Amino acid sequence: MIPLRSGPSTAPNGEPALLAVEGLRKDYPVRRGLLQRARGTLRALDGVDLVVGRGECVGLVGESGSGKTTLGRCALRLIEPTAGRVRFDGEDLLALRPAELRRRRRRFQMVFQDPYGSLDPRQRVGSVVAEPLAVHRLADRAGRASRAAELLASVGLAPELARRYPHELSGGQRQRVAVARALAVSPELLVADEPVSSLDVTVRAQILALLADLRRRLSLSMLFIAHDLAAVEQLADRVAVMYLGRVVETAAREALFRQPLHPYTVSLLSAVPRPEPGRRRQRIVLPGDPPSPVTPPSGCPFHPRCPSARARCAAEHPPLAAPPGDGGRLVACFFPGELRVP
Repeated sequence: MIPLRSGPSTAPNGEPALLAVEGLRKDYPVRRGLLQRARGTLRALDGVDLVVGRGECVGLVGESGSGKTTLGRCALRLIEPTAGRVRFDGEDLLALRPAELRRRRRRFQMVFQDPYGSLDPRQRVGSVVAEPLAVHRLADRAGRASRAAELLASVGLAPELARRYPHELSGGQRQRVAVARALAVSPELLVADEPVSSLDVTVRAQILALLADLRRRLSLSMLFIAHDLAAVEQLADRVAVMYLGRVVETAAREALFRQPLHPYTVSLLSAVPRPEPGRRRQRIVLPGDPPSPVTPPSGCPFHPRCPSARARCAAEHPPLAAPPGDGGRLVACFFPGELRVP
């Protein structure tokens, strides 16, 4: 394996990254018993490195519990990581005091998975969208109302919906409101956490098309968190695959979908339906369940389920590095490319 030649603060094109996550770790104490004493540690993130370049959309995929949402929230400091570093435009976000961080939040925003739970049910839609403008003191009341109407129109919603409450809207409309609210302060980075997972197929396609259009028009950088690989293929420029709190493969979208190298990535892609009618892909069904992050296995965390595992995999932890002859991607595997998508 070839060591990574550029640092984690550098985007694949060689330019400084807009967002750079370096060695990020997040631990949660496991408490049991009547007195709720700590009996162990759940490591949700285990030394994650990830970069998002300017104008780039990075798709973050993996099974439920792999750490995707935790990574997104730690990257924006919505929750505090245990260790590591998060740099935004070269500045260490973890070193900022609360008042300084609050001012920086204009530059990065998040769209949450549940469009109803993330909206205040007591506020009308217009107030929900305009609230970030009030928090950051960007306009007076009239200006905020005018800007809210513009934002609703930009996400395909009629201006009269500003007078309604979130519960009066459909799921797709609520998610559009959440996107409009995130865009109110003109951020440079948008973290979208499973934004279409709770929507039906038709509405999901509309929201994905909306995000793609907004990204082009506003030159947004985006971290797109999803378990739907078809959605990631539609939207992302580059893909990072997570397993048990670690990134196990990163590659350009075309390269990853054409020839995944990590066995876990291969198993995920084997579940994606073929676009050709009448052709079915043989799915690779992994044995067992993902290991517990409280008691992770030794060596490679994927080796208990890996069809290509050897004795070395149980004893050593593979680094995330460039495989021989392919400096455009990174993979954490001693035997990359042995398993192929059927």
